[in-house]
Amino acid sequence: MPGVKRPRAQHDYSRSSTDHSADMTSSKRKADGDAPRAKKHKPAPNPATKKYQPKKYSLNPLKARIRDLRRQLDRTGEDMPANIRVDKERELQACEHELSVAEAERVKQDMIPRYHKVRFFERQKATRFLKKAVKRLNDNSDPEKHADLEREQHICEVDLNYTLYYPLIRPYVSLYATSKNKDDQDASAGTTRIGGDQEMWEIVEKKMRDGTLEALRNGLEWRQGSPRASATPVTAPAEKKATKAIKTTKAPTARATARSTSVSTKEDASDNESDGGFFE
Repeated sequence: MPGVKRPRAQHDYSRSSTDHSADMTSSKRKADGDAPRAKKHKPAPNPATKKYQPKKYSLNPLKARIRDLRRQLDRTGEDMPANIRVDKERELQACEHELSVAEAERVKQDMIPRYHKVRFFERQKATRFLKKAVKRLNDNSDPEKHADLEREQHICEVDLNYTLYYPLIRPYVSLYATSKNKDDQDASAGTTRIGGDQEMWEIVEKKMRDGTLEALRNGLEWRQGSPRASATPVTAPAEKKATKAIKTTKAPTARATARSTSVSTKEDASDNESDGGFFE
């Protein structure tokens, strides 16, 4: 009828675009017969193109090769040409050497994190003692004490190099021991010198003169139990050995005596001096 306005169509704006897309997807599935979509899988990598990465300390193939070579060389019933036998013997020696080096390197990598902390703190302490020894030598005006102070400075230098260049492949023997004395309330009595490995200390002193400290620190031949580990064997007479068996306490060495005389002076000096950190 003229003059009568028709009502406008009401649109439902509450439905989102997600609902419309869902309706379209469901209608498409119905048209396709409700067939599920196949998942897309990535193609498997070709094992031929993948680079082989052996384990860090995989020694089994090397050990197997050594066993194989030994079996071949031990066969007496077969006549092996001389040139082939020589080649196999050389290969066996090379494999055995490679195995010993790999095993030593594995022991070294296990020792480094085990003694890293104690080596770091002892380096700091040895550096502080060396600074104090140098300061006492420079401030000294008495000629009679000059030789003793020079010897003390040399001992501190060897102590520092002991903490720096002690072989990484061997268990570290500490130079210092921290002990709390309940009877004595003196704070300076908390640290005592125990001397460390006297034989290795002398080796470090010798390497300082030769200039081969880096080889001492990183050398795999210094593994405990190896023939070169005891480079300077200590031989004592029979009388000294008998006396040592009777004694219950060990007599201090000359180095320990010289160091113990300066411990109280070193500990009472300026402990708040800034040290440079040494890291592995």
